[in-house]
Amino acid sequence: TFRPEYHGQYKGEVFAHVKVKGAGTTGVNLRKSLGGQISLIFTNANLQLVGPRAKALMTPVAVVLRVPDLLSTPLNWVRVRVELGAGKIGPADVFLESPAFQAETRATIPIADVLNQSSLPSVPVDFLLSSYLAKKSNLMPAGAPQNTAYVKLPAFVQLTGTLQSPSVDLDRGGLLKLTAKSLGGLPTTPTDPIGGATGKGVDGTG
Repeated sequence: TFRPEYHGQYKGEVFAHVKVKGAGTTGVNLRKSLGGQISLIFTNANLQLVGPRAKALMTPVAVVLRVPDLLSTPLNWVRVRVELGAGKIGPADVFLESPAFQAETRATIPIADVLNQSSLPSVPVDFLLSSYLAKKSNLMPAGAPQNTAYVKLPAFVQLTGTLQSPSVDLDRGGLLKLTAKSLGGLPTTPTDPIGGATGKGVDGTG
């Protein structure tokens, strides 16, 4: 109804509870008056990641992991819980699940004078990849259970930007570990465990 351009892309069942009070529409007013709770569960879902914002957030992760399935697999479960008050949005808990991955994050966002310009304060994201894709991409952590549906990857994703324009920041240390792991089989030496000139290229990847 509200986004006709996405008609047919979102299916499922929604369970929602919203209790919000406040006055005004600007961040200046909402800092003083906004309060309440929001709870949303989207289950039995088929949510295609077709919007420009979703693509902008997921594409860097898919490229880094070399797992394009992340962009084509729809979400089948979404859970959002948000507290509002004391001039802040949060704590806000968000959990996403698709057959390809799980992602979970928790953040508290101070309300800016212009609401949409409220900054995301480098919010860490726990990212789990399906065991099938982890094995396929050689990203299975050592010692991970063989019968688990998802495996947790080293911390490498943070959300930054603003409410209006969120973006993804990929941690260099975690990124290097993941890339080195996915490039398993490169020739190595005792003093260069990542793999000679190729390892240096990985280390300098933007």
